[in-house]
Amino acid sequence: MRHLFGTWKGVFPPQPLQVIEKELGLAPAVNGSSAGAAASRSESQSQRPPNSIHVNPKYLERQRIQQSSRVSGIS
Repeated sequence: MRHLFGTWKGVFPPQPLQVIEKELGLAPAVNGSSAGAAASRSESQSQRPPNSIHVNPKYLERQRIQQSSRVSGIS
């Protein structure tokens, strides 16, 4: 649950997240492993333009392969 909550940082304002964190009793990770993952994830999200949608590159590759096999099968 802590990992999922960490993915919200950088998406939602910090004040409501601090309130939720306090109410759930999610103290910051002592060893920094969860916090580090959340920080690196929020940094990568901040590089994306606002209101953008992430599409899994493997899904796109699969779609491209399926489309090329359909086109070559028709010709």
